[in-house]
Amino acid sequence: MFLKSFNKNKFNNLKLNAFLAIQLLIVSSNLVSAKEFNYYRSETVYLETQEENAPSSNDRDLSKVGNSNITNNLSDNALAKSESFFNQGIDKFNERNFNEAISFFSQAIEINPQYANAYLSRGIAYRKLQNNLAAIEDYSKAIELEPSASAYLNRGVARSRINDSNGALIDYSKAIDMQPDYIAAYLNRGNLKIQKKDFSGAIKDFNKVIELEPGSHKAYFSRGRAHSSLEQNDKAIQDYTQAIYFNNKYAEAFYNRSVIKSRTRDYLGSMSDAEQAKGLYNLQHNQKGLEKSNKLIEYIKYKTSGN
Repeated sequence: MFLKSFNKNKFNNLKLNAFLAIQLLIVSSNLVSAKEFNYYRSETVYLETQEENAPSSNDRDLSKVGNSNITNNLSDNALAKSESFFNQGIDKFNERNFNEAISFFSQAIEINPQYANAYLSRGIAYRKLQNNLAAIEDYSKAIELEPSASAYLNRGVARSRINDSNGALIDYSKAIDMQPDYIAAYLNRGNLKIQKKDFSGAIKDFNKVIELEPGSHKAYFSRGRAHSSLEQNDKAIQDYTQAIYFNNKYAEAFYNRSVIKSRTRDYLGSMSDAEQAKGLYNLQHNQKGLEKSNKLIEYIKYKTSGN
């Protein structure tokens, strides 16, 4: 479309070169960012960062995990009341009523100030409300009472949200030290390392995730970003291809693979991926994805126009 306007108006070569430079900048800037990934499973939270999520009653009773419900010489009646408030908090959390969940967790803590998992769960609820400072305070209290990989992971997430990347990196590493097979912690640390431009270190973390979970499309996608940042285009394409293999609805992987293919002048492959990404973004009602896909498609059309 913009090619026709160029021919019609007969822009001179200087303006044409300037236009192409701007379009290339736009396409490059539209690579999916190195945000941390939220990884949702029964106990964690996809996209941005992986953090623990309050479990359903079918998953586990946090009040009975490890040493989390220290009695502190409380009566059986007080313990039962504290646990009841905690469980009501879990129910409200699963209903996504985070303010009421916080209220119930707070009542559990008021009765039993040593209730580590009530602090942890309240911290998670605060995070859902984007109250990162309150979340960090609760995670830190949970760690003080009962250090756990989950608490360190969650505090790392909250710290990353307030741009404390060094603190977050320490917490993710501590979570891994405590639980060497903690996939969410490796993914978070790897994506944080990309932000810090430690691409080789990030690749090592994603390699570990793939070792632990060979079908992790998120790990392949993120490793593809790291390879791309190192200008290892062939490896990046291979990783995006694997990400798509394990999740064929992964619009960002199609988009990023299209960008890399355009860099290597595989315009036919790039156009195919860009169209695929556009279709998926449309199905996902992702307007920003649609806009950047359209820009990429226009760029590819221009490059293949022969003018």
